Amino acid sequence: MAALGVPRQPAPPLQVPADTAGDGHTPKFNATDGRDHWGQCFSIALAGGGVRGGVVHGKSDGHAAFPVSGRVEPRDLLATMFHCLGHAAETQLYDTEGRPIPISRGRVIDEIL
Repeated sequence: MAALGVPRQPAPPLQVPADTAGDGHTPKFNATDGRDHWGQCFSIALAGGGVRGGVVHGKSDGHAAFPVSGRVEPRDLLATMFHCLGHAAETQLYDTEGRPIPISRGRVIDEIL
């Protein structure tokens, strides 16, 4: 985070700052020399809430097109963030009709904690 100009300070308890790009970009240029959205590989930076600093998790192939190790899904990121905030991944919320909705269907990414 220091490389982004963010001062190095511990995050207050129960905060998990996250910087996500939403989608990656295609590993090759398209016909108009641009790059399209590519959801197969992208980067996310997390801090605080028990996330270990300086950890790189996962690896992509030589073209940054597909994960070759450490693949996680958005639901795993959500489960991990809720875990860092003190909520088990199995925690249920209820909609206005009283139906249970799990806060996540993912797994906690223990390798970064």
